[in-house]
Amino acid sequence: MAMIVPLLLGSLAIPVRDQAFALQVQAETLGDIVYDPRGFAGVLHIYSDGTTIRSTNLSEVPSSAKWATFVPINFDGMELYYSRDGITTEKRMLTTGQLNDIPADVKWLTLSNFDGSFFENHPIDNQQYTYSVDGVNVLSGPEVPANALWATISYYTTTWSGENKALNYSRSQASYNLKTDLIRSVSIESHGADPGYALAGDNVTLSFTSLPALQSPSVMLAGQQVQATAIPNAALNEWRASVTLDASHPEGQIDFSIAYQDEGIPMTVSATTDGSSVFFDNSPPSISLTQSTSEWTQGNVIVNGRAYDTGSGVQIEKWVEGRQTESFFYNNGHLPQGGTFTAFNNGWYTWYASDQAGNETVQYIEIGNIDRVSPTLSLTSSPTGWAAGSVQITASTADDLSGIKLTKWAAGSQPLAFFKNGAGTMFSDSFTVTDNGGYTVYAEDQAGNAVTEQITIDKLDAIPPVISLAPSTTEPTQTDIAITVDASDQESGIEIVKWAAGKQPYSYFAGEGSALRGTGFTVSENGLYTVYAKDKAGNEQIETVEITNIYKSGPNLRLSLDNINWTNSPVRIQLDITDNGSGIAVQKWAAGHHDPNYFMNEGTPFTGSSIAVDSNGMYTVYIKDNAGYEAVAVIEVTRMDNEKPIISELRLTPEAWTSQDVEIWVSGMDNSGVISLMKWSAGVQDEAYFEQGWGTVFQDVFMVDANGEYTYMRKTLPVTGMLSPCM
Repeated sequence: MAMIVPLLLGSLAIPVRDQAFALQVQAETLGDIVYDPRGFAGVLHIYSDGTTIRSTNLSEVPSSAKWATFVPINFDGMELYYSRDGITTEKRMLTTGQLNDIPADVKWLTLSNFDGSFFENHPIDNQQYTYSVDGVNVLSGPEVPANALWATISYYTTTWSGENKALNYSRSQASYNLKTDLIRSVSIESHGADPGYALAGDNVTLSFTSLPALQSPSVMLAGQQVQATAIPNAALNEWRASVTLDASHPEGQIDFSIAYQDEGIPMTVSATTDGSSVFFDNSPPSISLTQSTSEWTQGNVIVNGRAYDTGSGVQIEKWVEGRQTESFFYNNGHLPQGGTFTAFNNGWYTWYASDQAGNETVQYIEIGNIDRVSPTLSLTSSPTGWAAGSVQITASTADDLSGIKLTKWAAGSQPLAFFKNGAGTMFSDSFTVTDNGGYTVYAEDQAGNAVTEQITIDKLDAIPPVISLAPSTTEPTQTDIAITVDASDQESGIEIVKWAAGKQPYSYFAGEGSALRGTGFTVSENGLYTVYAKDKAGNEQIETVEITNIYKSGPNLRLSLDNINWTNSPVRIQLDITDNGSGIAVQKWAAGHHDPNYFMNEGTPFTGSSIAVDSNGMYTVYIKDNAGYEAVAVIEVTRMDNEKPIISELRLTPEAWTSQDVEIWVSGMDNSGVISLMKWSAGVQDEAYFEQGWGTVFQDVFMVDANGEYTYMRKTLPVTGMLSPCM
């Protein structure tokens, strides 16, 4: 019977088992749930063989089980408490109720929370756990160490059916047999710069812990049989075995094995429990250096560096300008950015690399293709005097680094960018030009450095003179026209200028034509005129001008009336103009007889080809053409009559009473002297009556045969009438 040690939690004593059997360990869990002061619930039991979770009766848990634990019948929503690696612990909520969701590969497992009220959803509190680390001593506490062999919850409080409950572990506890490995943990490390890597001269130590029952393990480390030294402590034994590596050891992962007896059965351990390992790397990294371009460049050169290490792997890479050894980089050097650095100048550069094990190496690269110096360029021309054909321009170039790549030329003053963008004409040594002006020559070396030089050619004259002719006026005129001649030559200058009437060829002026005096010449006739100019280089030019605006005579003006008969309406005076071609500029008229001077400030302007007048008299029409010529014409209007006829006498025959017809004699006068029509009618009538064709025509006298009122009308030759009644 195991001895019970009381562990006080408030007023509750929890018995703790202090002994367990080594190798075949007696582990504990809950067989049932028994509460104080009252309450009981059954549970289920599960175990893991390391890969699969199985349910079983606790009495049937096989000795090959890695762990076993209880679960409540309603195990939805329970919290698991376990360790996977023997170093750290984890807690995880399980909500699915599926056994497959419980981790099978853990070192130990128990519950840390669940529904302690069984379907009333009351969690548990004040948890305490019972566990064993060495399989012999059984301990309790609020946490379980990660390296425990087994563990179970052994105390908690909760509420069930409205009553506070506490787990009675002594009445709930049940035992099962658990077979465990003697060796509990294994790790390996290097005492070099990195515990996971070693190089020649580094010491490598294998450390492992075991249950006290482990006796005299046999250790192989890095291919050597080494002695393991035990360091006893209160729970587990600690063992150490070490070896110092040298160049004779093969590079790669350091292998080890721990051989021991477990109840007479040979056992071997060759893997760490914490995932630690040591890699023996005695070879430095290899370095590859390439430059972004081997072509000549005026920019910087990007050096791409890459260190390779098939052993422990590259740890540090640095670079520096110049040739340096490995020791220089302990406290110096630059870290490359993205595996590159920029070489700003020609010269040597060093790349350094060290691996995780501490092996180091350097690699050198020489940069010699940077050229930032522009070529030299000088220009000469031939011939140097006046030339009518062409001039040859020769370029002398030199470049001490990358050498001349190309030369170009272009007319005018051009910047470097003009040629960089592809413009300009390629040439070698020299080129020929046929125009005066500035020329730019461009030279570029293999690195793209460039220079320009300019030269001015001013003794070439292949351009004929330019002649500009300007008449003194292009408006119609009756005077001579002065033609201004502007003959210029931008190169050698004007030698002679001539002119001639008509359109003449170049050859005409070889012996003909009038030399120009002053700035032009005067002409008095319309027609073509030719001007000839020759420069000092013999280039010729002719230009013609046509004069069409000289007028020697003025316009002719005749007047007529649109109606020569008597009329009482306005009469239109019609103009008949014979123009000289310059066009009429001014038209005026005035009543009376006037000369042209009158119309300088007087007269009525008008447009069109006629004017209307409404009275008899003299009328003068004035015109002036665009050449300045004037003309006047006079016409008299005499047959306009706007006055009605006058009845001068009315007489009856007989005047005494009579039974016979009565003659009515009518006499009168009109300012025109002519009565054209006389009518009469019985009754009182108005003019419209007669105008509409009514009434009887008579001459001087008409007969009536009855008393009454009578109306008669007299009309002159125009349209004026006189209406009179008679009794």
